Amino acid sequence: MAASAKQCLEVIKSFLPDFLVVDYGLPDKTGAELIGLVSDSLHARMPGILIISGFRSDDEFIDSIIAKGAVDFIRKPFQAKELLRRVNAYFKIRSLENKRLRLLKEYHAVLNLSGEIVFHLDDNLRFTHLNKAFETLTKYKVSDWLGKPPMDLIHDSDQAAFERSFKEVASGNEVQMFEVRITRADGTKFPLSLRLALLSNESGEKSVVGVGQDLSNLKWLHEESSGKDKEQTTINEKDTPDLEPQTRKKEINKEILDEALSSYSTIVGKSVENRIYKLDQDISSEISGLGNLLGKNYATPKDIINLHTGFLKKFSTSSPSRKTEVLREESRIVLLKLMGNLVLYYRNECVKNNK
Repeated sequence: MAASAKQCLEVIKSFLPDFLVVDYGLPDKTGAELIGLVSDSLHARMPGILIISGFRSDDEFIDSIIAKGAVDFIRKPFQAKELLRRVNAYFKIRSLENKRLRLLKEYHAVLNLSGEIVFHLDDNLRFTHLNKAFETLTKYKVSDWLGKPPMDLIHDSDQAAFERSFKEVASGNEVQMFEVRITRADGTKFPLSLRLALLSNESGEKSVVGVGQDLSNLKWLHEESSGKDKEQTTINEKDTPDLEPQTRKKEINKEILDEALSSYSTIVGKSVENRIYKLDQDISSEISGLGNLLGKNYATPKDIINLHTGFLKKFSTSSPSRKTEVLREESRIVLLKLMGNLVLYYRNECVKNNK
């Protein structure tokens, strides 16, 4: 315990706290001023700070305290149990946020295993995410293209088709796979087969995700005739890094995994039917429901990879090779959507607990 802002700053030099309860009316500084001093001292390792005060409690004052960096405010006098409840809520929210950030990092790590370009686009048709395959295929740096429109990469005569497909998908409509020509950093061009899909959650937040396959060598056309099964577009489990969160509370039981695999198979099947028969079966809500089921059972991206590989093993032995190829293409889109929904589930849980 410190009796002044000066003492507090001395204490945190030798003891790094996770949480501070600060009286706004300190003898040498205000609580708001202390927040700034602590931030300057600890930088990124900022603890949660709750301000207590009997001086003011109006909305304008509280908003100013939160804007300075406080995580909560309590007016004096208060009950000890109320303080404890606020502190516990903070740590629960922080745990969920850490889990969301970890899952997002793992999600991007999985995308970087793919040899295909995977990207996210915002409402203004600008890149918000690109995986490492983008650098491999285009010779550009990912960092140079985030926030920029893909139109600058696409051949002039293909731009209208791309923009039209983007608008269709953003409006909730399904579009067929299409081809565009991409210009590399060295000026050479290559054909890219594209699939776009809408990623959304129960809160209505949406983004467009795309997967692009390089068609330069057309190797996949020769796999069937040559009798080779290189599995170039699937993710190999042994090449997948250990993405299990260290704080995972329990393993998913077999019944839940079986239910998830059944749901995943149904969703991919409907996606294939939509593509072939031009149907309009709603799979977004089913993907969201499956994402929620997995999230409630502490799922990780590796669990979803296991679902995906389990599905492919099941159908690669029971379906004709041509049908298997179509199933693979659709299952990759479902895989990306499901991973995105898992990340959104944990983020929504964080927001829910913050209210």
